[in-house]
Amino acid sequence: MVRGKSAQWRPAWQYVPVDFGTVLGTFENLTQKVIIKSLLGGEQVKLRLENFYQKQEMHLESVTVCASDPKREIMNGPVSVTVNGERRICVSAGKSVETDAAFLRVYPGWDLIVSMYFREPFSVNSAHCSRSQRTFRTAFLNGDRSMDPEVKPGKTALEALPGLRLDTNLCVAQTGLWTVSVRTEDSSAIVGLFGDSITQMSDYSDALQELILEEIPGEMSVLNGGISGNRLLFDAASAPELPGGGKMYGDAGKNRLIRDLYAGICPDFLFILEGINDCTQWIGFGLSEERPDGESLWKGMEGLIRTARQKGSKVILS
Repeated sequence: MVRGKSAQWRPAWQYVPVDFGTVLGTFENLTQKVIIKSLLGGEQVKLRLENFYQKQEMHLESVTVCASDPKREIMNGPVSVTVNGERRICVSAGKSVETDAAFLRVYPGWDLIVSMYFREPFSVNSAHCSRSQRTFRTAFLNGDRSMDPEVKPGKTALEALPGLRLDTNLCVAQTGLWTVSVRTEDSSAIVGLFGDSITQMSDYSDALQELILEEIPGEMSVLNGGISGNRLLFDAASAPELPGGGKMYGDAGKNRLIRDLYAGICPDFLFILEGINDCTQWIGFGLSEERPDGESLWKGMEGLIRTARQKGSKVILS
């Protein structure tokens, strides 16, 4: 582990929000707990909360974060998270906010437990989802459990957000938490993963994060920019049989890279795994006018590479 010249804020975890275009469920008098594995260590933490695709303001009566070693033998916190010194946090529709810094000691490989209490009814239209419980886990508890550091059994993601039940492989989902950053004195690199379901569902990001913690703890973090069903060249295919008509497949990859992985952050390395859905969805959904050819796919990929390099990232096609 290499010490830097001065402490700096680095993202320890990030998952892109997905717009489903329909109500997945309603949170009321409910605490959402998100348990992530921190790849970085430091003494301060802050969050980026988002409300990009909801149709109403998001009111959080209480937000806390605590840190725990994997065996739950040591627990730091919970500490309250504020915005401009206020514990009650409001995020306007279509916006995001960055919280104040919270003093909390965390080490690489420790769990960070973020608790968000929704007292007022909130209709959830978007979520951060995964088929794995290794990148992050969730629990949903009735009442205000934000100051309770324990993660006790509660509702599952599919019980709290029944609109997700069409995909029976989903086991983890949450709304509102976009990025967790740590103020660290360690010199660390940022890896961005950009792609479709293979990326979003943690099919290889889990293994990468576990390898980082085993070989170079505290020296690298991973940001997940995947959207299941995403295409490189075209926006979400029209699919009436899916929730929201298929809107969950997201904007074309060539148009969303900056928004989803370069919002105030610049990955040192960017892995791109896009384009397979362009080759299959036009058949599955009968979209002959959106049939790609090799030249158009390569031009789209070239655009991503050029944009990332201009930002300062080293690009790896995976």
